[in-house]
Order: sequence, then structure tokens, then C-alpha cells
Amino acid sequence: MTCHASARWRARVGDGWMLDGAKTLVLDGAQADAFIVAARTAGETTDEQGVTLFVIPAGAPGLSVREFGTLDGRSAAHLTLRAVSAGADAVLGQPGAALPAIVARRRATPRCARKPWARWKHCWT
Repeated sequence: MTCHASARWRARVGDGWMLDGAKTLVLDGAQADAFIVAARTAGETTDEQGVTLFVIPAGAPGLSVREFGTLDGRSAAHLTLRAVSAGADAVLGQPGAALPAIVARRRATPRCARKPWARWKHCWT
């Protein structure tokens, strides 16, 4: 399982969710208008079903974005979510069905794109 499957950001509240958690190394995160957050909304840590994608606006209450510079001169950020409210309208796709798409996208990404610090190396897929 990927790290997305073990995301611990969830609490069902009415027709939405309350998200808590952290994400490190979001490239250009301080310049983003919104973030796509993967969170487990049902099931156990190792279940394929139960991971949901949410679109969270950059100015959402409870979201903190801490910017820092990377070794290659780019900007990155650490995100912290504390009781961030995400309504049903914030869900991207079907609730609980995001993990297969996340895994497929990751497999389709060239290896060098997964390691921003290795940009100078030749990209082998």
C-alpha cells in the first residue's frame, strides 16, 4: 500500500468531514490557490477502498502553510490541517474510491519526477 492508504485525516461531520493531518514537501505550496488532499474516510489502513480526495482552498480555516526553500532554489511548503472543514462539495470524484487512481498516477509518473532533488539525472521510467 502507498502512504495515501494510511492517511489518518478523517472525522465524519454531517454531510462532510473534519480533516486533521500534515503533508510535507508540497512544491510551490505557498503559491497554490487550493490543495488536493488524500484522506482515509472509511475502512482500515490497508483497505484499498476508503481513501477520498478533497479540494481544500489555501485560505481554509485550520490550514497552515509553512514555506521554505529547497536546495535547487525552488519553493516548497509544509501543510498542517487542524479541524479543517470539508463539505460534500469539496470531494473530488467518488468518496472512498481515490486510491486506485492515485496508484495509477504514481505508476505513470517518471521516476525522476518523483525525486525533485534528482533533476540533473537522466530520467528513466
